[in-house]
Amino acid sequence: MTELDKIKANAFKNLDEFVKGELQYLVDNNYPLKMFSMENMLPDLLSPKEKDEVKNCLEQLMEGNVVGYCTCRRIAIPKQLMK
Repeated sequence: MTELDKIKANAFKNLDEFVKGELQYLVDNNYPLKMFSMENMLPDLLSPKEKDEVKNCLEQLMEGNVVGYCTCRRIAIPKQLMK
């Protein structure tokens, strides 16, 4: 595994955990999926190199394409958010 592969893998691991946490936050507060926000992501969650590696995914999430990201990353979206 190259250094770039390690950076990308770590970036996706951190981003996936953030997305899962946001989904759980929505469930816990009875919010719909459309309330998903990248605003809650800590600025230092991803290094500059990691952000560059997952730039397209970050853009998708910022545009509200949570379902697309979760589908690609095989993250289950709780049923109550899909109403």
